Order: sequence, then structure tokens, then C-alpha cells
Amino acid sequence: MLVFLLAFTFGIWKWHSKIDTIEGGLSKTPEFLYWLAILTSSTLGAALGDLLVHDAPLGFAGRTLLLVSLLMVVVLLVFFY
Repeated sequence: MLVFLLAFTFGIWKWHSKIDTIEGGLSKTPEFLYWLAILTSSTLGAALGDLLVHDAPLGFAGRTLLLVSLLMVVVLLVFFY
């Protein structure tokens, strides 16, 4: 549901506003959609992290290393892709 809401928010934002950056400021509707996307993606990230480590039989340290490893993959993809 959160993935759908995030995709829907980005779709409405793209349809409503042709601006790809927020550096110049936003009007009311795009700003509302921006904060809705931030709220949804933060909630989605927390839920996904909980889902990944909740039943992992790795112990506290192992689950921490799992999350750190996955975050490092994301960071590497951002910098090198």
C-alpha cells in the first residue's frame, strides 16, 4: 500500500507540476506533494527495515550488519550508477 501511495504521489506531482527540482521554491500543491512523498518514503523505509530484520535469526549484531550492508549497497548504487 505504501509503495502504491508513493508511486501515486509522484505521478500526481509529475502530472501537476513540470518542475523537476525544488531549489527555486514550490507552490502550495507541489510542496504538499513533496512532504507527502517524504512522509510516505520514510514510513516505507522503516516498515521495510522492520520486515527485513524481524524474523532474521541473526541476533542483534547480525541484523544490524544486515541493515548496514543493505544501506551501503544503496549508497554505492547512488554514487556509481
